[in-house]
Amino acid sequence: MDYLFLKNKKSKEFTISMTNEFINTSSGEIYVTSLETKYKRFIYEKPIESLGFVKYIVDETRYRKKDSEDFMTWSFAKGFEFYNAIYALKDKAYKDILIEESTYKKPFETVEESFSKLPKLPSVYLLMMQVFDILAFDSFLSFIHCQEDVEKSLKQYMKIEELSNKNIDMSIGENFEHSNFKHNDFYIAYLGESYIYEIFDYYADSSDVIFGDLNSKMRKNKSLYSGKVLVSKEDGDIYHGYMHELIVPIDGSNKVISRKVYKDQI
Repeated sequence: MDYLFLKNKKSKEFTISMTNEFINTSSGEIYVTSLETKYKRFIYEKPIESLGFVKYIVDETRYRKKDSEDFMTWSFAKGFEFYNAIYALKDKAYKDILIEESTYKKPFETVEESFSKLPKLPSVYLLMMQVFDILAFDSFLSFIHCQEDVEKSLKQYMKIEELSNKNIDMSIGENFEHSNFKHNDFYIAYLGESYIYEIFDYYADSSDVIFGDLNSKMRKNKSLYSGKVLVSKEDGDIYHGYMHELIVPIDGSNKVISRKVYKDQI
């Protein structure tokens, strides 16, 4: 599979939507909120041909609150910038060296540093969840391009060591000062192709999610997520992505969250 999208610095536009369904397991009450973001992604630097440093710029974010049919635009999110790396490094030893070097000298601003410029509000935490989804799909894309002859392993799930058992800091704002996601094992499999894209399935074993505030009140949950990534045969970029995540409390709470996430190239 080629990665032509990594070989130029052309800006691309995407949309990503997140629907959160909150389920009270005691009363049976259900309510739904939604968040949609349109954004640009472009490669601003290429240290080597198969590695690109990426900048994202939010064009528009719209939120639909509980019991509402209308979306409201979040003006504070417009123009928000954050960074990432996308790569197709099939030499594992070389990739490990680059990852190790990046832990000592960050090549770009971290997500936490980007969000430190925004007000500490619950709405900002929702935006952060959506940003992590954006970064997750591009990480999945990198993992796919790092596999040797991935198309030859039809329906064989491959464990991705790079993401498995990784701790992701999600601390931001007063209500989520001590929050993190402890990832369990992560797997990807090649399912087949159509005329315009190749199809990949992915899932993670149950992972730990902890939300903690400044008063050390901790909410412990389990996350179970899975989905599909459709990769364009034309340039190797994401054509469409889907994720379904269940966040289940394990601390006696009665609120289960079902998240559905869709990403599309415009």
